[in-house]
Amino acid sequence: MVDTSTQVRGESAKIAGLVAAVVWTVGLVVGLIALSTGHLLLAFVTLLVAVLAPWFAIAAVLHSKPRVYDHELQWQASRSAAQPTPVVTSGYRIRLPAR
Repeated sequence: MVDTSTQVRGESAKIAGLVAAVVWTVGLVVGLIALSTGHLLLAFVTLLVAVLAPWFAIAAVLHSKPRVYDHELQWQASRSAAQPTPVVTSGYRIRLPAR
């Protein structure tokens, strides 16, 4: 049986990145053209969208990752006194796929 869960997650990250790149490119071109022709409000809005598009893509990719609670983490048993076991908090971490 083939595990396709990592392939699906990778594809969603790829799609989010491509959408962000297209939105950034179109927003940058339209914003610069609007700025050069004197349409300042349109230039401001499109350049703002162009700047924020990659951040929304990063948020979408991180939001699609499964959450891992602290009590689910397996810490190494061979930690020394210089590296004590981390304190368990009530928060969660994002599990990224192994590379």
